[in-house]
Amino acid sequence: VTFEDRRLLGHHVDRNAASPLCYSRDECTRLAALVYGVLHLIRTGVLDPDLPRVMRLKALVEQGETLDRHTVVDHDEPVSEVGSEDCASEDLEDELDDLSSNLPGLPPPSAQDEEVVKHVLSGVLHFKVSGDRLKDKAKAYGLPEATTALLVNNGVNTLGKLAFVSAYQPGMADEAPLFTALEEVMGRGPTAAEKPILRRLYFEANTVCLADMRARIERTDASEPRKLPMAERSSRAELQKTRLEGVVMTLDNEPSHALVDRIFQQQDDGCISWIPWGQLTSRSQEAVQIKKVISFALDASGGLKARAQEDHLEARLVGDARLRQALQRRALAYDLSRMIDYKTLETWTETLFAEMMRDPPKGYRTVTVQQVQEADKRLWQLVSEQTRGNVSMQADNSKPVDAAIKLYMERTEVRLLLQPLPAASGCSAFTDANKPCCRNFNTKGCDGGTAFS
Repeated sequence: VTFEDRRLLGHHVDRNAASPLCYSRDECTRLAALVYGVLHLIRTGVLDPDLPRVMRLKALVEQGETLDRHTVVDHDEPVSEVGSEDCASEDLEDELDDLSSNLPGLPPPSAQDEEVVKHVLSGVLHFKVSGDRLKDKAKAYGLPEATTALLVNNGVNTLGKLAFVSAYQPGMADEAPLFTALEEVMGRGPTAAEKPILRRLYFEANTVCLADMRARIERTDASEPRKLPMAERSSRAELQKTRLEGVVMTLDNEPSHALVDRIFQQQDDGCISWIPWGQLTSRSQEAVQIKKVISFALDASGGLKARAQEDHLEARLVGDARLRQALQRRALAYDLSRMIDYKTLETWTETLFAEMMRDPPKGYRTVTVQQVQEADKRLWQLVSEQTRGNVSMQADNSKPVDAAIKLYMERTEVRLLLQPLPAASGCSAFTDANKPCCRNFNTKGCDGGTAFS
């Protein structure tokens, strides 16, 4: 039930927004249907209104236990782990930057032979974090290795599991339920020195999970793309450099953080879209940008929210070399998201430039940049329609968007836009008297020229 519907049900309508239609017969019928739906959920046992909010979230997460689990075998490419601890919102950006400094600088282990689980709410695939990874994180906070081993060996090996190990919520006066639950997991009660560290781990896990869920619910079309945590961004970039041997990474061909965030937001939304070439910015442009502008947007409750955002950047596309570099940045950014392989988009880019460099038949013009751009737009339109709601990498390592691009780049409706167009005919630069049709010549602007009559 939305916030607006709850206000209508409680007869809390603003005077300025009140009208006879607020409680018309049709509107009251709709509100009654909402109430009936909630009562039906309670009657069938799906919803228990007596449970705290965190326990209702726990029940939703536990529904994911019925999903099929898959094991990745013979995985050729290392995959960065994505778990509940890797999500964040804009409100927690500063906090996550501080937390990321505690992460080890080494890239995460390969996802080979790891269990893959599909999130019951978001549909995102998660590679379960190994116990060794959690041990390193707990060690950075000062938790004894023996205590960490007790948690990992008894199944609490991710921050997502730790967040729902107890019904205790940070800020409650009585924290006995938390330590009682931890005692059941570890087989013994935590010592006085371990309690502050466990409180910190639990608070971090609980805050990040709830903040990510709130960001997904309150997101609107006008919202800025959700920023990727710096630890995850750096980890994926390091893995990409190792995986793409032969590709020289520089600040000019490295995609900007804004471009990467925009692509990851497409993955969260479940729908990809064509990004204008002028917005395929580089990290070098972003690094020297210092200007910020204040913008105002409506939040979920209808109030104005001010936020500072960086000024809009435009990629420099003068010349074929800069255009080629911009399309390479797009390929690298999509490769980071694991939706499209770098090789697939590079093959498409090479196809576009090969058509521009091909000599046209007699009487035809060479393929222009405008034709190439229209063909690129058409390809992404077809791919977006084909993969709507199914853009992330699947449990069997298949990539629907990557497969769709390979399919549609050979389609007639795309290739037709790359055909040379007929050259202009019937035009001449000279008159019948073999004199140039030049304004400067006819006005005696050319050296030694005389106007013809």
